[in-house]
Amino acid sequence: GYFRLLPYPLLRQLFKRSPYTMTYFHPRDFDAAQPVIPGLPLRRRFKSYYGLKTAFSKLERLLDEFTFMDVRTAAKMVDWGNVPVVRL
Repeated sequence: GYFRLLPYPLLRQLFKRSPYTMTYFHPRDFDAAQPVIPGLPLRRRFKSYYGLKTAFSKLERLLDEFTFMDVRTAAKMVDWGNVPVVRL
C-alpha cells in the first residue's frame, strides 16, 4: 500500500538512503481495471484502490533507476555470522 500511496520522489529518496531495501508487490497493486468492491467503507476503499493508476509507471521508474536481485542472491551476500540479533 505504501508504494501506491507515496509519491515517486519520496520513494526514490527512501531507496537511495538505504543500502538495502526489500519490498514485495502484489499483482493487484498494478491492476487499475479491477472492479471496486461495493459497500466498502471509505477508509478501506482508499487503502485498497488509491494509486492503482500510477503504480505500474512507478515500478518501471524504479526498475530503470535501481538494481534489483532475488532474495536467494541477496541472502548469499550476507555474512550471517556477523548479523546483529535483536531479541524481542
